[in-house]
Amino acid sequence: MLRPNESRCRATVSRSLLLVGALSCCAPVATPVAADPPAVATVSPVPRAKGAARVAVARVASTPCRGVPRPEPPARLESIREVDFCNHDYGVVTLVNGVGELHEQDGEHDTSVYRLVKVVYGDLEANGAEEAVVMLHSDSNDPSAGPSNGADLFAFALRDGEVVSMGSAPASRVAGFTLVIDSGEVKMHYQRQDELCQERWRLRLGTLVYLDYGCGL
Repeated sequence: MLRPNESRCRATVSRSLLLVGALSCCAPVATPVAADPPAVATVSPVPRAKGAARVAVARVASTPCRGVPRPEPPARLESIREVDFCNHDYGVVTLVNGVGELHEQDGEHDTSVYRLVKVVYGDLEANGAEEAVVMLHSDSNDPSAGPSNGADLFAFALRDGEVVSMGSAPASRVAGFTLVIDSGEVKMHYQRQDELCQERWRLRLGTLVYLDYGCGL
């Protein structure tokens, strides 16, 4: 048999538990709020009238230039290494932060995206001064012909404090390549199956030209 004080204590505890249970059932439940999705950079196509000039548009893409601060151009260039090739006019396209986009509309909308992938320096003219060779990769989407891609080399020299173009030439688009300027030539090496392959370019009459290609070296 319970003593009077013990009965009162148990009754008080029971009422407290009931009250807590009722409050927990009636309390509002917090609903998790989904975080806003990250912003995605998009580029709208740039339409143009038939016969109009190409339009270059910057676009976010994978390139070594991403995250590199854009330097202030010096009043006079003293070295080809001072040229900001991540933000440069290549004739066919102007890059901004290493990327340029071309839109052509001649009946159908054709888009080409160019990316800087490599810059090398060396003496191409055998004059003791450095020149620069830049490799750009391109990806095109022609509605009639389908997608395609390519690679091109662009050569530059410094003349009286100004950067001068020495032309461009096509190159193979491969992964895992090395690009160097050696003995007055541009050389690209890469592995194809079990063979080491090489492509070569050099200047002729001041313009970059493709020399040859070979494997099994």
